[in-house]
Amino acid sequence: MFALWRVVHVLLVAFAGVLVGILLDGVTRFLCRHTTLTRPLAFGLVVALLTGLSVGFGLWVAPDIADQLTQLRRQIPEAIAAVRGWVRDQGWLSVVRDAELSEEMLTNGIGLEGLSGVFTTVFGLLGNILLALFIGVVTAARPGLYIDPLVRLLPHARRDDAREVIGSVGQAMRQWLIGRMVSMTIIAVGTSIGFLIIGLPLWLALGFLAGLLEFIPYVGPALAFVPAVLIGLLQDPTTGLHVALLFMAVQFAESYLITPFVEQYVVSIPAALLVTVQACMAILAGLVGVLLATPMTVLVVVLVQTLYIRRVLGDDVEIAGASGQPDEHPARDRPPDGTPEPA
Repeated sequence: MFALWRVVHVLLVAFAGVLVGILLDGVTRFLCRHTTLTRPLAFGLVVALLTGLSVGFGLWVAPDIADQLTQLRRQIPEAIAAVRGWVRDQGWLSVVRDAELSEEMLTNGIGLEGLSGVFTTVFGLLGNILLALFIGVVTAARPGLYIDPLVRLLPHARRDDAREVIGSVGQAMRQWLIGRMVSMTIIAVGTSIGFLIIGLPLWLALGFLAGLLEFIPYVGPALAFVPAVLIGLLQDPTTGLHVALLFMAVQFAESYLITPFVEQYVVSIPAALLVTVQACMAILAGLVGVLLATPMTVLVVVLVQTLYIRRVLGDDVEIAGASGQPDEHPARDRPPDGTPEPA
């Protein structure tokens, strides 16, 4: 069982690498379409720019975030103890107080122990992140090298259909990733500025954490809300209230102003289905499973639409993520050696 779990874990990391490759390939194709750059030059430029941005982020911002995350991990238990003491001091909360809220109930009951462990787990995932980045770069550099052998395993009559399905999957994944990145940026910037205005300690780490967890729809914002409110309550109840109101305002703006616009071009998945998949993946693969639950659901939705609803049932269905940009089939249009597409 342990060996099987490790294989599943490696496959999930490889899937994350494919997502990175899809994103890099999409940016490269965009540059090729709108400039005179050849594909090798465009891809090299994309990798160089992302490397430069990562190095700049690591030199100027990451140390402050890492320091504040370390402080945040130390202060969460203090905030839990403060909330527990406040609850026990309130006579009108006698029912809750009589339930003998223990440290274990506060941490396990609302997931704070797991949340505190997220910080350690995230840093422990550094090796997996590097592996995923490596897989993403090599697959984006020559996507045909990996796609064409898979297509050749099928009968000749099915190969064009296979390339079309692969193109639809890539388009949906690319659009979903763009939508998530937009949401993550809005949440990170909005909450960080708001926390700074409020005067909340560790505002940069909390804003960064909120943006990072936004990658996980529905569950992520709830996980980011808890430590921010706890740190606010550690200062005083008014600050905690301000933090809660700020979180609700930013989430409202993201949900009702930004998301409706973004969802015109990306995949929209029913909330109940997505949360169920997230819970199942959390049991099967832990944090990595939760992170990849949504893109895996997108993959399954597109495959069902293309392979079953459209081809088996014969129904005319709009493929998820197909709107917003022209339909692209990189495996069909680009030679396997990664040479630039014809103009």
